[in-house]
Amino acid sequence: MANLKQAALVKARERRVALDRDRAARDGRVEQAAARVFVLLEQRVAAQVAMLAADAGIGQALRELVEEGIPTEGVAQLCELEVAEVRRLVRTSPPASPLDSGGSATVTALGPASPAEADEQPGDWSGCRTSRRRNCLPPCPELATDSNIAEPTPHQIAKTRR
Repeated sequence: MANLKQAALVKARERRVALDRDRAARDGRVEQAAARVFVLLEQRVAAQVAMLAADAGIGQALRELVEEGIPTEGVAQLCELEVAEVRRLVRTSPPASPLDSGGSATVTALGPASPAEADEQPGDWSGCRTSRRRNCLPPCPELATDSNIAEPTPHQIAKTRR
């Protein structure tokens, strides 16, 4: 009887060790997958920031074409874009600054539209005059140093996920 109990204990211990190895391997796989998710989420945010910056530059260039007197439909055909896309990009880009008279427009895609808005804190959407419109771009007082393009706000990043 003692030998039988001893053999059962040895077998139970072996099974527990095998299960612990399986659990440890599973835990390792879960941690690796979760880590990949976190890395990819950061990459996605960086890509969204780059996309917003590119949209701002494209919108500014499209606005310049429209300001040259080319109709929106003509700009769309010239740039091989849909008319709705041209309108969206032009609408979300700020007008060229009067200080830029040398033909080199500075892109301030998501910056404040007026000095009063420059005092607003990021995340303060009270100054957003178009908050009920679909493509609301709220003021963002902090302009990025690279190429003078503003960092997108969390609100704008969230909109790109929809």
